[in-house]
Amino acid sequence: SSLRNGQNMGGEFYYKYYEFGIEWISNYEGTKTNAEYFWFGKLYDYKKNITLGGFAGFHNTHTSQVQQFLDFKAMGRYALNETADTELGLTFNSNASQFGIRDDPALYVAIKLAY
Repeated sequence: SSLRNGQNMGGEFYYKYYEFGIEWISNYEGTKTNAEYFWFGKLYDYKKNITLGGFAGFHNTHTSQVQQFLDFKAMGRYALNETADTELGLTFNSNASQFGIRDDPALYVAIKLAY
């Protein structure tokens, strides 16, 4: 279904080994409202193409269906090339009960592309 269709737009900023960013999300969790996500983290170079790190973030929601919450994650990235990398991580949040049967903590895999 298209219940959770929407757009994300944001930016990431790097300073030495620190990363912070902001993201705007439309149709957040299928609520037809917007949300913002702010995060801050620190990364460590482990090997040539491997980076390890941890992040803390805040979801600022604009709906009563999903309460605002903090999330935390530990992750590792493997750089495939200059514009693509893969990410494996473990994440949990401060208000997991509002998401029903979705796991908390949760394991995830992502492919990130930069343009």
